[in-house]
Amino acid sequence: MSQTTILVIDDDEATLLLVRALLEPAGYAVRTARDGATALISAKHHEPDLIILDIGLPGGDGLSVLRRIRAMGTLNVTPVIVHTGKDDPDWQRQAMEAGASHFIKKSPDKDELLAEVQARLRTDEPRRTVRCPQCGHEFEPSESEAGS
Repeated sequence: MSQTTILVIDDDEATLLLVRALLEPAGYAVRTARDGATALISAKHHEPDLIILDIGLPGGDGLSVLRRIRAMGTLNVTPVIVHTGKDDPDWQRQAMEAGASHFIKKSPDKDELLAEVQARLRTDEPRRTVRCPQCGHEFEPSESEAGS
């Protein structure tokens, strides 16, 4: 089984380093992006198992990045934790409407973020893939194929 991959999207290098230092020892593979354009390319190319997203990003706010991630095929079911310093109920509502799985305020308590990552990976339905025995290609079965 492959290692669980988490894409962390934040424009603050210190936050990226801190989150990486929290998640890698817990056994997660961590990829990072500092802006919306890079995040979208990385998400499409690597299809992470979970995304941690800051709202304030250069080159497009986090909400527009979240909406675009949700429009990308298999990523429409990937858990996305919005991790931000914004403490505004309106931002939280907008994030949830855009497709966030959870909204967590950045805080000094990093155990809270790790616990949320573990909870989202445990409770959100994982993407199911089937590997073709002839060519090795992985694909997601349609509803009719999944039931047979």
